[in-house]
Amino acid sequence: MTDAEHIELADLRRGIKGRAARSGYRSPRYDSLYADWQRADGPVKNCHSVRQPRQEFL
Repeated sequence: MTDAEHIELADLRRGIKGRAARSGYRSPRYDSLYADWQRADGPVKNCHSVRQPRQEFL
């Protein structure tokens, strides 16, 4: 996805009347777009596909 598409999707999610959940890996982009959302972080684990530590969240 492009940066513009991520921003558009975040705006759409903010318009939901009710609850929504999302999951993924921590990144500066997501931390910025969803700074006002509650987040539960998993433990940092080595991710073999990118050969570096990553942290999943929900």
